[in-house]
Amino acid sequence: MAEKKYRVVTKKNVICLVLMLLFSCFFIFLFIRQIMPGQKKLVYVAAVKDVRNNCSEKIVKSEIWNLISKNDFIENRSTIRTSENSFVELALTSGARVTLGEISGCIAYYDKEYGFAIQLEDNTKVIINLLNCENSLIVTGSDFNKLMEVKPGSLIEFKYGESIDATAIKGEAMIYGKALNEIKLSEKSSFEINSSGLVLRKAITVLSPVFEKDFSKMGAELYPVEFSWIKNNDSVKKLRLEVYKDSYFVHPVLQEDVDASVLKYTVKLDEGSYFWRILLPSEDKEKKMQVLASDRFYISR
Repeated sequence: MAEKKYRVVTKKNVICLVLMLLFSCFFIFLFIRQIMPGQKKLVYVAAVKDVRNNCSEKIVKSEIWNLISKNDFIENRSTIRTSENSFVELALTSGARVTLGEISGCIAYYDKEYGFAIQLEDNTKVIINLLNCENSLIVTGSDFNKLMEVKPGSLIEFKYGESIDATAIKGEAMIYGKALNEIKLSEKSSFEINSSGLVLRKAITVLSPVFEKDFSKMGAELYPVEFSWIKNNDSVKKLRLEVYKDSYFVHPVLQEDVDASVLKYTVKLDEGSYFWRILLPSEDKEKKMQVLASDRFYISR
């Protein structure tokens, strides 16, 4: 009888010991997750630094679009879209600044391969500001393939669609073509890659104003907007600078022929939304002038 009693007690002790070990392992696991931030799931990747008009966010696994406001937080892999006459500036956790132009879309995300990155929808305009960032930023296309790597200390203006339009206002970036060829975008240079993969260097590189820029009058009656550029082709002697109030370029505020070698021109304008373009004049008046650059900016109080 004593031997039988001894065996029953041993089984109970073993069960109690196993349960204690399981509970101990569970609490140790919870403790490790709490003290190791790297093991936590990243929830937010950016905050809204600035926004104009209607811009929306759709979080992962949701079909609902919500308007975003200044200082809102953007969840990892959320889709951001802008409407007409709008833009949004995102401050990524990495320190990068990303400004999304009108009628554009992107996904800000983080993964093990790229770190912090943005994925661009087709026909998207974006400014990538890494002037105060110590890390590169990866840009992927609509298929999530690596499209561009922007280096720290850079300010890049980028338009993505059937063709690619890239300008390095400061710093540099590496752009990856369809044939996996690396193309270096150097400071104060610009080029276009057409749908066939042909790289075309632009006749001039426009350094200011950057697109969708919102200037503040700060109480002044008129605001001086500076247009500046770099010549990439010595044969360019004259430029036509035009500023309009409408996107159809029908009602001009300014139409001026300027010496291309001057490299800058200042226009004083009142509050409002403006569209501008720089063209290459032609000696043949019946021949249509070539548009070298075109975009918009805002002036507000």
